[in-house]
Amino acid sequence: MYALHALWKSDSSGVLHLWGETSEKTATTKKSKGRQAKISKPLPHPFAIAEKKLQESISEISGSLIGENIGFDKLALRLPSANDLPASSPQLIHELDELPTTPVELKSWHVPAAVFEPGLALDFLLSLPNQPPPAIAFGASIRYWAEVAKFAIELISKQSFFPAVLEEKNATKFYRAAWSVYLSETDFTRAEALAKAMPPICRAAAPGETSESPAPLKLVLHFLNQTTDHFVRQQLLANKIFTKSSTRHRENLPLPEAWLQALSSSDPTLTAPRAEMAAFLKQINTWLEQIRPSPSAAPFR
Repeated sequence: MYALHALWKSDSSGVLHLWGETSEKTATTKKSKGRQAKISKPLPHPFAIAEKKLQESISEISGSLIGENIGFDKLALRLPSANDLPASSPQLIHELDELPTTPVELKSWHVPAAVFEPGLALDFLLSLPNQPPPAIAFGASIRYWAEVAKFAIELISKQSFFPAVLEEKNATKFYRAAWSVYLSETDFTRAEALAKAMPPICRAAAPGETSESPAPLKLVLHFLNQTTDHFVRQQLLANKIFTKSSTRHRENLPLPEAWLQALSSSDPTLTAPRAEMAAFLKQINTWLEQIRPSPSAAPFR
């Protein structure tokens, strides 16, 4: 029996990690003396599914096309633990030498995880059947992100998105063109409801994986924005909307035209002199203010 879990990483462009656990031990762990130090290397999760079995499970659920296009990584998680073992998924029954006690602390564990880029994550989550195949169980987290994916595709089908310029900070500050979801007052209320319903395991990324655990609403909005951006960008790429500008280097284009090209290519980066970018951002923000949701008590425009 296998239980599958999902975790959305909100750093950079965002990826979905899928990991699983089984009823049988797959790794041995060493007994720790006393409480685990606050900063320690994650131990191998003793019940984690290996990469090969994880890929087979994904292919069985969603087809070989998705299974063949995923990547793999090690994911560090902080999970409720006791007796030097992580608490088991409620979908599984473990055969242990000693009876587990109530989890008393959070410990760090690392697991093999399948990695889905935003577009593939949306395809996978929307392809999940109502009932999983025999011997596979869906954890609360994977069912949760499937519901958020349904919300994302609903917004896309309503064309509830708009172009934007976002400021990003890595080693240096830079700008990128992006498609962002447009949330009406009703849609934002739904996003808040989804955030409140987020299972705790969705925020189990261990320190070092991210600087801190993002707030649930921030995770939901990041997922909606990244999957929408990828979907719209791929549609524009497939239909070759802006073919004229694609034959010229972006650095040689006027900034508005470079922005259009960045919105319809795999490279969203925008570069321009600081003064020119500041003036362009002012124009864009003035234009976008006309379509941003207004409070229900606002006067008629």
